[in-house]
Amino acid sequence: MFRRKKSDGGFLLSFLINLVLNFEFAVAAIVLLVLHYTVNVPLWTVWIALGLWIVPTLITTILLFVLVGAAGGVKSQNPNKNPYSKGYVPQNTQPRQTEQSPNKNPYSKS
Repeated sequence: MFRRKKSDGGFLLSFLINLVLNFEFAVAAIVLLVLHYTVNVPLWTVWIALGLWIVPTLITTILLFVLVGAAGGVKSQNPNKNPYSKGYVPQNTQPRQTEQSPNKNPYSKS
């Protein structure tokens, strides 16, 4: 869908996706927030519940990025083999020989 020229890792996007996938852990914070406005539960409990949702998700995302980056290593740049592209450099740049080689085709007239 979206085309990237270089892989930047996409850490923020992965973190947001992990937050959405782990949204069930935010339910406790939402319930505590509702209880704060109705029953006067302290607000710091909401922040603790949010922290218990966001911090482990952040640690998991960082750990996965470190492990995947270490496993992938550094990829070398592949040579450009497309002769029609802009940055193509031919591999065999030897000059042509001016002498003609003898014709080895038995069916030709020369």
